[in-house]
Amino acid sequence: MSLFFGAETKSKEDANALVLGLCWDRSSSFRKGSAKAPKVIREYTSSKIYNSYTENNVNLKDYWKIYDLGDVSPKIVEEGIVNPHNIVQIGTRASTAEQTAYAKNAKIKIVTTSDVCKNAEKISFLINEALGKVDNVYVSFDVDVLDPAFAPGVGNPEGGGITPRNLIDITHNLKGLNVKALDIVEANPDYDCVGVTF
Repeated sequence: MSLFFGAETKSKEDANALVLGLCWDRSSSFRKGSAKAPKVIREYTSSKIYNSYTENNVNLKDYWKIYDLGDVSPKIVEEGIVNPHNIVQIGTRASTAEQTAYAKNAKIKIVTTSDVCKNAEKISFLINEALGKVDNVYVSFDVDVLDPAFAPGVGNPEGGGITPRNLIDITHNLKGLNVKALDIVEANPDYDCVGVTF
């Protein structure tokens, strides 16, 4: 099967590049492609922006599912893609009672923004506990974890986020893990009038 991207058509088997995400995709990181990356490319991003049919009459909607921003962890757990014990969410804030209860019941490890600022050792421990023995690690960086003072160009700017220094420290905790793929989500340049975020 051939897939159409831009002006090129190539078979998946002959492709020499991996597309992990496309500009202006402001939705969640979970897609059929990103869930199985790097073996499968993300074939489609947004039905509101792109035509879902290729030149080869392949309907890309057959290859993806729509998930809301807050659905990512529950969906990948429910579909058996990831063991909830191997999920670490760092820098959360303003979670609903329902989201907090779900994470607690599913044994998803949560490190709040407050925890990030107070206890860096907790982050290192939780990351190693959850991911130290995992064969493949997928990192999804939601830009709005950063405080809008440092990253205003996000889909949901909310005060009280982490600092770039915190992010660097968190990134150092990934050393030694078998990171297979990474994506960056929730970027929205429309909100960044001075170009601070990008």
